[in-house]
Amino acid sequence: MLTPLVSETLIFLVSLVFNLIYHRDIQSGMLLVFRNDSARQMAKDILKDIQVNTSIYFGTLTVVNICLGIAATVLTWLVGLPHPFLPLTSGASIRGNEGKTWRRNQIASHLGSRWFLRWR
Repeated sequence: MLTPLVSETLIFLVSLVFNLIYHRDIQSGMLLVFRNDSARQMAKDILKDIQVNTSIYFGTLTVVNICLGIAATVLTWLVGLPHPFLPLTSGASIRGNEGKTWRRNQIASHLGSRWFLRWR
């Protein structure tokens, strides 16, 4: 049985390859629906506009997520959490320097207590 990460990545890659291979065929098939040239040109312009705006959206989303990841990493490093480069998922446990295992709720309470003691 595939994990959700593997199956979602596989679906994404197959969809990406399908879109890259058949993009022109799909677009020309959509344009054949329209009877006259002006309607075809308008539809082509709309499809191009959708493509450009989608690219801008995903580019902006990527930049925002990279900046958010950098900010979260820097903040966890500044606060003093062990291993700030590891993602803090719901089931993640992290080994600290003292050898004890940290769960997510313990990390949150540790974060609050260290923050309070540092800025008191």
